[in-house]
Amino acid sequence: MRLCHYRDESEFIQDIVEDILSQLRRSSHSIAKDFVGMESRLEKINDYLDLGNLSKVKTIGICGMGGIGKTTISSVVYKDIYCQFEGSCFLENVRESSEKYGIVSLQKQLLSATLMDKDIQIYDAYRGTDEISNRLSRKKILAILDDVDQVEQLEFLIGKKDEHWFGIGSRIIITTRDEHLLKKHGADEIYRVEELSQDDAFKLFCSKAFKNNHHKEEYVELCNDFVKYASGLPLALNIIGMEKEYVIKVLESCGFFPESGIGELIDKSLITIRCGHLWMHDLVQEMGREIVRKESREDPSLRSRIWLDKDLYHVQVKDMKTEQVKAIVLHSWKQEEEHLSAKVFSRVKELRLLILRSVPTSQEVEYLSNELSYLEWYKCPCRTFPSNFQPDKLVQLHMQHSSIERLWKRSMKPIKLLKVIDLSYSESLIETPDFRGIPNLEELNLEGCKNLHEVHQSIGVLKRLVFLNLKNCGNLVSLPSSMCNLKSLKSLILRGCSKLMKLPNMLGDMNCLEVLDAAGIGMQQLELAKQWNFHLLSWLMPSTWKNPEPMVMAFPSALPFLKELNLSYCNLPEGAIPNDLSGFPLLEGLNLSGNNFMTLPSSINHLSQLHCLELSNCKKLQSLPDLPSNIICLYVKNCTSLESLPNLSDKPNVKDFQIDFSYCSKLNDKKGTINVAFTWLKSFLLSFLKIRPLLRIQEICTNMDQLHRICHKKGIYPYRSLSFLDFSMYLPGSEIPDWFNYQSSNSPLKIYLSSTEKWWNIAGFVVCIVLAVDEETTCKFAVYSKNKAVWETAYLLNGRSDHLYLFFIANPLIDPYEEKSPTKVKLTFDEIEIKKCGIRIVHEKEIEELVQLGKPLENLYAFQNFEEIYSPSHEESFDSGEEVSTELEFWSEGEADDMELGICCSDKEEDHVEWEISCSGRDEDDMEWEIGSPLREFD
Repeated sequence: MRLCHYRDESEFIQDIVEDILSQLRRSSHSIAKDFVGMESRLEKINDYLDLGNLSKVKTIGICGMGGIGKTTISSVVYKDIYCQFEGSCFLENVRESSEKYGIVSLQKQLLSATLMDKDIQIYDAYRGTDEISNRLSRKKILAILDDVDQVEQLEFLIGKKDEHWFGIGSRIIITTRDEHLLKKHGADEIYRVEELSQDDAFKLFCSKAFKNNHHKEEYVELCNDFVKYASGLPLALNIIGMEKEYVIKVLESCGFFPESGIGELIDKSLITIRCGHLWMHDLVQEMGREIVRKESREDPSLRSRIWLDKDLYHVQVKDMKTEQVKAIVLHSWKQEEEHLSAKVFSRVKELRLLILRSVPTSQEVEYLSNELSYLEWYKCPCRTFPSNFQPDKLVQLHMQHSSIERLWKRSMKPIKLLKVIDLSYSESLIETPDFRGIPNLEELNLEGCKNLHEVHQSIGVLKRLVFLNLKNCGNLVSLPSSMCNLKSLKSLILRGCSKLMKLPNMLGDMNCLEVLDAAGIGMQQLELAKQWNFHLLSWLMPSTWKNPEPMVMAFPSALPFLKELNLSYCNLPEGAIPNDLSGFPLLEGLNLSGNNFMTLPSSINHLSQLHCLELSNCKKLQSLPDLPSNIICLYVKNCTSLESLPNLSDKPNVKDFQIDFSYCSKLNDKKGTINVAFTWLKSFLLSFLKIRPLLRIQEICTNMDQLHRICHKKGIYPYRSLSFLDFSMYLPGSEIPDWFNYQSSNSPLKIYLSSTEKWWNIAGFVVCIVLAVDEETTCKFAVYSKNKAVWETAYLLNGRSDHLYLFFIANPLIDPYEEKSPTKVKLTFDEIEIKKCGIRIVHEKEIEELVQLGKPLENLYAFQNFEEIYSPSHEESFDSGEEVSTELEFWSEGEADDMELGICCSDKEEDHVEWEISCSGRDEDDMEWEIGSPLREFD
């Protein structure tokens, strides 16, 4: 393809983008056509959703029998509309997930998905309700809760009907088999899913049986029989799921060949894989269980698998041996008569798979089957394994939170198949086994074993060990020197080993080590030997060190594979950091907070991969060198001696900016500080201009995972919406720069848009705020179309009085292909006093000027402040004698040849009317003013 017909490359790229968008728009409206009988159902659901009215939260219920297509309908709706919301979450199979993993896991999943944050921590359900309501109450959320069977699940996930957990415009969809549940909760609308018609059911069956809608005439009668038998239930195969890798490990442990077997099940449409999980419809699962029940209708002890507590209780009460049971999987125990007796295991001699979670057990275990391949027992009461337990076929052993003190009382024959041992949070564990008996171990997790005093010296024989976790082993004093022989070890986690005083001298010989987490260990002084040359992904130093006595640490001179280095609160003096930092070419994160140096070496500018630099509480730091162009996060809080801001590379990169210079008192209201801040803002806006076409693609993109991968390559954080590309900055100061041409000392601040304003030409809005008090507050930014809010977002501001808080809001691209042109934007604050606030509408044309003319951002033409044109202190009256109250409301920037602004006038009944006031002329002296008649009511 040649470029000869295009003025420049950007025009050529724009045409490509438009072509892709047109194709995506066509495909986005054809989702329903992939599902037989779906279009009419979606039409009804969309009517119920009423997305044109975003003034309130709506809850839609979808009910019907199992297998009728409730999940399929909700998933198609989700894919079609989720990009219209600030956050979204599809909670699949709430019924089974809450039973297996508890409601807290679903609360975490809801928050993680809507906030795009993987590190959500919730410790109990009631605290989870507070977290959800507090963090989502100002966000427009789409939440789908699939297969709900209890009202309590709704109350813990979305609150009661009269509670307001989500922001205005949010939509909640609930699928359930119980219509009464929806009525009890107070759903706004209920859609009852009917069976497929005879014709649609026939089409669906043919598409599955013959891979198309065509069939041979000789099969017509047989097809009709199948369709009649199915009674119009569209089995969609998309409800129950488990992590694929977990299932593979379990099946491998039991001697199966899962890779080929899973592929065969997929070909037979019995399971599917999505997002790394295996999925199966609950009716298919029930069909499999029914096959097992047929092995013996009356006697569970004669079946090959047991998954119900009442069936295992039957085996326990029957008190007889059985060789038929090969697998026991229990997630709960509801038999009130008594606990599960450990004696029951002496009756299942051929047991190969045992998984017990939240099952109370009485007595010491006297026997376990030697045929076991996979053993998972949460809170196992055993202090040690039975002496006759010789599990030659054991591949994985998981006993979290157990009472185990030692695994085996005596030496055992080698268990050559054992690959994984997880004894995490087994607080009674006092010693590890002799590792010569498990020579092929690959993973060892001893996290939280607080009474573990030592690791067996034989650990060095584990030539295949890749993962060793000793986190929070608080009584561990030393590590055996033989650990240096772990040549395959990739992850060594020692965080929180508070009594560990020394690492093995030759730890640097572990050539495969990628992660070494030593935060919070108890060493008084850690020598970073200069010859260490790890293939490290992260080196996490103890962030809690706040040594009372200054000490000179040996800063590592070369760690070429290091990505994260944390030397915070290590009392590093001036000169401790080497001038040459070329030995850290891959460094991405550097934390030097709480140290005593006054300067940083200029060579930090050559760390081309550095994204995050933390220097908070370095109270002697006076200046910073130029920083590398890939900086995303810069935290320099409370550096009270800092007198100037650093420069960034002029080469803009696509990225977020999060910059915090709060409480750096010597930067207060300095002109140079503002100039450098504008330089960073300019760099961000140039970056934003480069990726803006992707925002349009995102609005209708059907494969967001692929889009996120593309963005990751461009330097944008994954798992975040492009519309959340962020610029935020805290600076000491109390005066808003004149560049912010809409300013006010009141809240709310409103800006009216001219009817000639093209919404797409607005790249975004830069906001600057000065708070009056040191209190946390929420700032809301809303876009209106004809007095109706069509988009809203909120920002949580850490209350810092006499600080400038600058942030950028990207144009949300509301219905860019429909005629719903926004007419007003509004900035409000929650119950807190502000000193000043300002907004600058940034047009794409302005950013292009920055590129073409090289203009500094602050020199772009800015309108006069409203106070310079009309001062609220000058009270004016109309003929009625009513007092005029004014608000800052500009309609259009234009070229400043003609300007319109609005004045809000209130009478005694507080009815608001809006007048149009127009002026012409560029200079204040020759401006001509004209007051027109009232235009319309003003909200």
